[in-house]
Amino acid sequence: MAGYIGSKAVSVNTTSATISDDLSVGDDATITGDLAVDGVANLDNTDIDGTLDVSGQVTVADGSAGAPSISNTGDVNTGILFPAADTIAFTTGGTERLRIDDDGSLLLGQTAANNDFGDGRVFLSMKGTGSTDYSGVQMANNGTSGNDQILGLLAFYDGTTSENARIGALRESANTDAGLRFYTRPTGGSLTERVRIDHDGNFGLGISAPTTAYGRGLQIHDTGTAGANLRLTDSNTGSGTGNGFEIIVLNADNYIVNREAGPIFTLINGNSVQKIDANGAVTKPLQPAFLAIPNAIQSNVATSGSNIVKFNTQVFDQGGNFQPSIGNGDDGDINNLAAKFAAPVTGKYQLSFSVYLNQIDTATDYYEASLITSNRNYHVIIDPGGFSADLAYWSLNLSILADMDASDTAIVRFIASGGTAQTDIATSSTFSGYLVA
Repeated sequence: MAGYIGSKAVSVNTTSATISDDLSVGDDATITGDLAVDGVANLDNTDIDGTLDVSGQVTVADGSAGAPSISNTGDVNTGILFPAADTIAFTTGGTERLRIDDDGSLLLGQTAANNDFGDGRVFLSMKGTGSTDYSGVQMANNGTSGNDQILGLLAFYDGTTSENARIGALRESANTDAGLRFYTRPTGGSLTERVRIDHDGNFGLGISAPTTAYGRGLQIHDTGTAGANLRLTDSNTGSGTGNGFEIIVLNADNYIVNREAGPIFTLINGNSVQKIDANGAVTKPLQPAFLAIPNAIQSNVATSGSNIVKFNTQVFDQGGNFQPSIGNGDDGDINNLAAKFAAPVTGKYQLSFSVYLNQIDTATDYYEASLITSNRNYHVIIDPGGFSADLAYWSLNLSILADMDASDTAIVRFIASGGTAQTDIATSSTFSGYLVA
């Protein structure tokens, strides 16, 4: 049989038939055996129960249904066969949509697989063809909604009948809420859920229901007693159990661990607020702290009323909370003078002063130096009457852990009661403090 089969229906009942030229079927045809065409085969509604072997192009048309089709109603093991090393392309509307290359890779939107995995074959590769296109696989389950209903799965096998790993999308309530779950199989064990991203975006590692009280959360959970940890490493630290930086929870104990011989920094808004060096020394470069001294001798201090010690030179003022004198310092008004420290935050402050005196007068009833704060006052006092003669020098010292509220102030006040106004406050005097807690 060769050549053209016309508009009449034709039945070929022989076991096999070979067409040595092109074949064109203009109407229905039924071939119960094998058909071999050496040229081009144009088929219209042709049923072939055996093998179709065409050396050229096969064109299938179905005018009544409006779409081409190739069907096999015979042996379920038969198929469409192509010579080795051929590439098979499928087109719609004159544009190639899908290709099977000679390695057996299935390509969508591209003509060659981009294998970034090294050895091995890429079985499915997808690529968008335009700037607004994207590649993706859509999975859907049109069944009734319900908790833990599977919407789609990616399962991975090593050739056995058991899954080695799985990624699944499942509904997490009776509506459209859904989450992602990731499973792996341990040696000798069964497929186990390891990671879950729930429908609210919470990320759980080792826990099937990550919890948070702050909107979105990352939770790492150990189902046993070995503890849970987050380890950060890079190419410099190495990646072993003795490398990197860790946050560990072990029973009721919590650890922040640097496995390397380096510091741990705490930063806020890009600024280092705490550093723990490799030897364990802790520095807090922004912790409120100050040291001030007088810039000149306060000579012949008055023997009546209060005198504010003029600590007008800042040796250091970490945080900028110490204010040098803005008044004459002689009226005793804490709000009008200065050389004062203002607490930036509520807390406990270690405050100390040393008032260094020259020319102590034994006729003076008492000398008193006081730390005056917004909350309370602290004093140190001496009675020079017990001295046998005037002293060339003496110091009044005080150190106290004071409670201060934010914006509370502290100054040093000095009183010489009675006697001769001959005593000086020397520049060796000091006033210092820092935030403890």
